[in-house]
Amino acid sequence: MGCLLCCQPGGNNETEPTNRGDERPLVEQKKLRALCLHGKGANADVMQIQLHNLGLGEVVEIITETGTVPGPAFDGSSQTGFFDWYDDDKSPREAAKELLEKVVKKHLPIDLVIGFSQGAAMATILIHGVESMDKSLTKSLPKYIISINGTCNDAISAAAESSADSGKPRQFPITAPSLHIQGRADPFYADSIDVQNRFANPTIIPHQHGHEVTKDIGSQVKPAVIEWLQLLA
Repeated sequence: MGCLLCCQPGGNNETEPTNRGDERPLVEQKKLRALCLHGKGANADVMQIQLHNLGLGEVVEIITETGTVPGPAFDGSSQTGFFDWYDDDKSPREAAKELLEKVVKKHLPIDLVIGFSQGAAMATILIHGVESMDKSLTKSLPKYIISINGTCNDAISAAAESSADSGKPRQFPITAPSLHIQGRADPFYADSIDVQNRFANPTIIPHQHGHEVTKDIGSQVKPAVIEWLQLLA
């Protein structure tokens, strides 16, 4: 199968998802270890369902965490047990620092961070922070990112402006390889473009759906996601 990527204006790589059943399997190798971050008003179990719908459990080793800020359920129900990553009392930067400390203690090595919605903002803040660290300290920390329906671009800005101990904000663009799965019917589509533009050379996989991760979306985008993961090998 030929490469699915085609260059787009502005230096972005965009690949249209397909429903082909002939995608080649990943070359036999150790799976990338992926830290996976849920969206606002969700939890690790919800993220596991989304990742299953995308078929990513077949190609990466999934590690999940749950936010620590209780919040209303993403579906508007009265159920409890759902969380956000940050709020008015916990800044995005504080949340990212807390998460990184937890990852270092529990999960290393991590190759890749995957986030949905608010989790994609957290993933961006995390990878941006890792990129700004001394390289001798980052060998076991994530080097790649998959952003799914990324939102909260303002939180990314706030974290960058408040994060530098040297007294100056971290700089953009982020040079880490990045993949952006975006729904063109997503009410937050413009925000996902803003998140994409934080990266120097983003690869984009669009679909025609909204702010969701269904099996139908997964069947469309999985071949292109696998293609991108193979390029990291």
